[in-house]
Parts: sequence; C-alpha cells; structure tokens
Amino acid sequence: MNIIDDMRYDINTLDELIGALDGPSGAANWAASGESAICNWKSRGYVPPSRHLRLLIEMKRRGRSINPELFDMTPEDFDLLRA
Repeated sequence: MNIIDDMRYDINTLDELIGALDGPSGAANWAASGESAICNWKSRGYVPPSRHLRLLIEMKRRGRSINPELFDMTPEDFDLLRA
C-alpha cells in the first residue's frame, strides 16, 4: 500500500497507527488480541477491515485523525461517516 504522507492527518502509516495505540502491546490490548495479531497487521501491510470503524472511533476519542488511504478509503468515504 502506497500512502501519501498528508499533513492534514496525524496518522498516515500503519506504524504511526500502532504507535498511537501505544505500540504493539498497547494495540494488542486495545484489540483484545495477542501481539502476534498486530505483527500480522504489519507483515500484511494493512489493518483488517473489521477493525476500521473501532479504530476511527478510538482515534477520534484520542484527538487523532487517520488518513483515509490507510484503510483504502477516500476522504469522501470518511465524510459519509461524519454526516
């Protein structure tokens, strides 16, 4: 996945997303899974779609914004979620 670093968003990469969840162990705790699941996210280069909505909500709670390209979405798709 080729994500453009966009200054409009706090989180533009998978590594930044995992870091925002306090690293692999924090991400695993948040996801109620093992760190191996987070390692799978990294090795595959994407977060499973079943986690997208919850991650968007969690990052909103933390005052962070995610680049929609990280979830293979357009900004217009994200706008629909905010409506």
